[in-house]
Amino acid sequence: MLKRNKKGLASGLIAFITLLLSFALITLVVTVVWTNYNSNIQDMDESIVSNSTKEDVNNLTQFVGWGDQLFMWLFIALLVGYMISAATIPPSQPVYFLLFMGFLAVIVLTTMILSNAWVVISNQAEFLTAVGDIPVTNYILTYFPTITFFVGLIGAVIFFTRKSSDPVANGGLGGTDFE
Repeated sequence: MLKRNKKGLASGLIAFITLLLSFALITLVVTVVWTNYNSNIQDMDESIVSNSTKEDVNNLTQFVGWGDQLFMWLFIALLVGYMISAATIPPSQPVYFLLFMGFLAVIVLTTMILSNAWVVISNQAEFLTAVGDIPVTNYILTYFPTITFFVGLIGAVIFFTRKSSDPVANGGLGGTDFE
């Protein structure tokens, strides 16, 4: 008998996309705002802002680059979490594989739109230098549909190829399947 509410992989993929895109946009905005702020401070007269303050503000620029590194670690953590959840959620009936593939197609089409929006945003004059400062984020969001497709496909293969008798297939608890 087919059960309802089997959305483990789908909701994980939506969370994956939403968190990555949100973090990327926040990183881009912070980078642009900080670059403008720093350049305005550096252009101020010494009677308004002392040289030591200018130097202190300029030294803080190294912390803005952490956004790209944090994005990379967030991507890796979300990817590992998605694969772990694909391996530990109790398996579904094979018919849900077709349903998930349809859902994956819709998600990939959505990420195509989001990726195109990222390319349009990143090619704006205000954002060109900021995008150069976040190369990992730019690469992942430029190829977002391809990455999303392979993440979803690998998760589906892990999820749907397990047998119900596999102890990991029951949530890793080693219990029985109560279907």
